[in-house]
Amino acid sequence: HDAGPMDATIFVRRTAGPSPGCLGARRAPREVVLQPPSLSIVATVPMSRADRNRKFAPTGRPVRGLPPSSRWEHRLTSLPTAPTPSTEPTPTGYTLLGLLSFGRELSGYELKQWADNLRFFWSAPAMSQVYREVERLAAAGLVTQRRVVRDGTRSTKVYRLTSAGDQAVRAWLATPPDPPVLRHPVVLRVFFGHLLDQAQLRTAIEAHRAWCDEMLAQLGAVRAGLGDDERWRNVALVAGWGLAYYEGERAAACGVDRAIGDRAGAAREGPRVAGTTGEVASTPRGGGADTNIRS
Repeated sequence: HDAGPMDATIFVRRTAGPSPGCLGARRAPREVVLQPPSLSIVATVPMSRADRNRKFAPTGRPVRGLPPSSRWEHRLTSLPTAPTPSTEPTPTGYTLLGLLSFGRELSGYELKQWADNLRFFWSAPAMSQVYREVERLAAAGLVTQRRVVRDGTRSTKVYRLTSAGDQAVRAWLATPPDPPVLRHPVVLRVFFGHLLDQAQLRTAIEAHRAWCDEMLAQLGAVRAGLGDDERWRNVALVAGWGLAYYEGERAAACGVDRAIGDRAGAAREGPRVAGTTGEVASTPRGGGADTNIRS
């Protein structure tokens, strides 16, 4: 029996008695139990006379009068079946439902293109993940699918949101959101900046500032393409939010970079020099008159 991807354990149990006459030789059956996680198969197979004597007569002397085996036995025993895969959409599945909620019929490729715009604030799924998830949504009845001919001869499968899918994504979005999880590799390097030299630290900050500039350029182009169309009003709000976020990131990176540069300059200059070389101005801790320390 082919148990498929499940691991199977085989138990062998030998029983005494002659085998059916059609086998010619007198053999006792040997019972084989194949027991994968969700299926148990029990069948009897013959046991040779030598095996039977070794089992029931350790001294090697023949054993007579063993109960005969009346027939071959094949028994199928049902065990609890594997749990049915959940039809609950994944977060990526809910995201695809949301993209289809704008009323358009989209192919898997178009869904991937639309999902790429989520990269400014959400993880954009890979193409293979989009196709896998949208097929699961179709199997669950949350989207419909049909084939259409585009570009003259090319057949493409397109998807549309169903009423069940609309209700599912609305219910998911209505649940209280979790706080965003921030994993900032540049901030982590600043936190452990005492383990880096200042050149390495400032290189990481400069790379982050350049990335912010690139994201601002890309998101600015998206916002410009949205225009003032009422259908994309909320999308435009998110684009504005993203622009403010990346501008704030860039400003914070510039501030940290300046602070590191100022500290490096102060360390190189040493104590502030007043007057001639070797003359350092200082103020007593008690607030008295200025005192000059001369070399």
